[in-house]
Amino acid sequence: MKQETADACQNALVSADTNDVYGIQRSGFVWAEASALFPFIDGMVEIARRPGLTELHAVARVCQIGQATAARASAMLGTEIALLCALITGHHLANGQIRKTPDAYMQALVRRARSGELNLGHTLLGRRKAVFGQGDTRASNMRISVRSSMH
Repeated sequence: MKQETADACQNALVSADTNDVYGIQRSGFVWAEASALFPFIDGMVEIARRPGLTELHAVARVCQIGQATAARASAMLGTEIALLCALITGHHLANGQIRKTPDAYMQALVRRARSGELNLGHTLLGRRKAVFGQGDTRASNMRISVRSSMH
């Protein structure tokens, strides 16, 4: 896992802006971080190393996002981007920050993504700061912090 995280950080440094539309590669995010960054899924949804539709629909169910909304998001953005949007929606739901419905919130994220106004990398970095503190938010350092805090 440490090597996978280090590789993700290296890829983040060399990724071109045009290939990283949502800022995910630049953030250094790896799926192994999902449960730490989005703890509301703990014990409910296991996120695989390369998640797919199963994880997307499981998160959608937990977050009260309609299956049709999740399927449309996956078709428009790709399954992994849709899953990140569902995780962000679930985070806001768990914190009582959704005014309308989780389904409406997810649809708004998809609209923002389609119009080029969504930077998931910023959100992921913000989650790291919230979970691990204001220090270094690189994924390689986060994995070390998570492991040492579990012992």
